[in-house]
Parts: sequence; structure tokens; C-alpha cells
Amino acid sequence: GEVLLSISYLNSSQLLFSIKDTGIGISSDRINTLFQPFTQADASISRKYGGTGLGLAICKHLVKLMGGSIWAESKGSVAGEPLLDWQMSTNLQTQGAIFCFTIALSNIEPIAIAPKSPVSGSSDSLMAEQFPLKILIVEDNFVNQKIAFLYLKKFGYLADIANNGAEALNMVSSQTYDLLLMDMQMPVMDGITATKAIRQDAMLQPQPKIVAMTANVMSEDVQSCLDVGMNDYISKPVQIDELVRILTQFQHKD
Repeated sequence: GEVLLSISYLNSSQLLFSIKDTGIGISSDRINTLFQPFTQADASISRKYGGTGLGLAICKHLVKLMGGSIWAESKGSVAGEPLLDWQMSTNLQTQGAIFCFTIALSNIEPIAIAPKSPVSGSSDSLMAEQFPLKILIVEDNFVNQKIAFLYLKKFGYLADIANNGAEALNMVSSQTYDLLLMDMQMPVMDGITATKAIRQDAMLQPQPKIVAMTANVMSEDVQSCLDVGMNDYISKPVQIDELVRILTQFQHKD
């Protein structure tokens, strides 16, 4: 079996997403209920595979917020809000299902993938020379480690990595770091506990700047980071412009 994703311009103002799978498909007497909350195509699905039947209802709401519509077809039947000129490509003998949705391009703001260095006249790779920092990434997720490491490498920094707060404590006690990018939720020791220990260590001088990396950006979550002595925070997934802000804000000072 397989799952195929295709994305195309429907017209100058819309994108069309199509997800085709070769799974069990959806019977014609159930397909019309797919986008209703707490409904699944097969009552046995929740027992065998889990799920609440909320996923497609949430998708429908999100797509509407982006100015689009969503629909599904399987075994020659279609449900949802297909395009007026939509041509079905399934029949009773076709295996699997096709889910499609559109979004309005006018609702999408352009994203700066690689903004220019904030240091006038310098390249990204020279940023570390003008803003020298010894950096420790404290993160248990390998993918997040890699993203943060490569972002920093783009600016000329070769950061060290600790897999949890306990490792970070050992590393900061043996060498001096200017900046710690600290994940909040980690096994062994979380970011809050590690930061408390660092701030309470009178022998650890000079104290590093500590910036939280967290998906929890509610005001109370941010305040809990600041209360234990963190200097700032950046939200996950890490945005390169936010990282630039941190790097230029906490540059090394002799």
C-alpha cells in the first residue's frame, strides 16, 4: 500500500492538496458522516486503532479558516464540499480513498526562510565573529537538536549538545558557556529544574544566559521560565529570526 500527497495551484488564488491512500476505503453509507464530530467510518476503528473521530471535523474547521473547502471520495461516493467541477476518480472497485482540500493564497503570509544577517555588510557565517558566543543546546529530541545545531552553524557557531538537564549541569560545571538554549520538558531532569540548579550554584561564575525553548508560550508558562532565572524564551518550532534576535541580544562581552 501507499499514501500519495500532491499539491498544485488550482488557480492564481488557491492551492489544492490531495491525499490518496490504498487503505480499506469508506463505504457509501458512511462517507457522508466523515466530517461530523465523533464520527468514524467504522465503529471498530476506535477499538483497534484508537482515535476519537474528531480529526476530520477539526480539519474542516481549519480549512474554512484558511478560506478553503474539504471533501473526500471513496468507492464512487463523495462527501464534504467538493469543487463544483470536481471529477471523481474512484468507483466501486477502486481501493482506498482520496481526501482533498483547498486553501486561499490570499490568507497566507510570506515566510522569510533565510533572512539577511542583522549585521550590516556581513554574511551569515561571519555573525559568530562579530557576536562571539559559546553555546550549549539542551534538548532531548534528536530532530530538534539537529535543527538548532544547523541554524547556529549557518551563523558560524559550533554548539555543544546536552541530552537533558543533568548532562547540562555536568557540562556547565566543567567549561564556561555564554548561552544555553534550554528545552523545558526532558527526561532525567527538565529545563526548569536544571535552570534552578545553575542559578543556585555560587561557584558557577560567570553565569550563562539561559533561553527557554518551549512549545508552551502561554503567559503563565513564560512567567515560570523567568521566575527561575531564565533570561528569555523562544517558541518551538524554532524560527530563525527569533534565533537571530537571541544571538544579537546576548553577545559575549569581555
